[in-house]
Amino acid sequence: MEFKKKKDNIVYLYASVVDKEALLAFIEASIRDFDTYAINISNFGTSLDNLEQMHHVVSGQLKDDCFMKISEYLFGQMGCAAKAWKRYGFEYVFPENHYKLEADKDTVYALSEMFDACFYS
Repeated sequence: MEFKKKKDNIVYLYASVVDKEALLAFIEASIRDFDTYAINISNFGTSLDNLEQMHHVVSGQLKDDCFMKISEYLFGQMGCAAKAWKRYGFEYVFPENHYKLEADKDTVYALSEMFDACFYS
C-alpha cells in the first residue's frame, strides 16, 4: 500500500488486491478484539461501528490493483486502530501467544506510517 493524496476529505491509497486483503484481515482482527479485549482498541478512540464501516468500504474495492478511496474520517479511525496494535498488540504479547492477535504486523506498520504521512506531514 502507498499513500498517494488527500483531497476533499477523501484519502487515496494505491493498493493491490493482496494489500486490500491484508487490510481486511487487519480490520477483522480489530473487530474481533472488541469481543476478546486482547488489546482493547476502543481505548484508542475508535468503535466497532467505525471498524464495520471500514470493512464495508475496503471490501467494496477489492477487485483490482488500483487506487482505493476512503473518507478521511474512517482513515483516521483506521489509524487509531493501527496505533493500538502497534503500541500494545505486538509489544506486550509473549511470542508464544502472538498467533492469538490475528493481525498482520506489516499491515499495521504500513497503515501507521501512511496515517502519519497523511496527517502529520
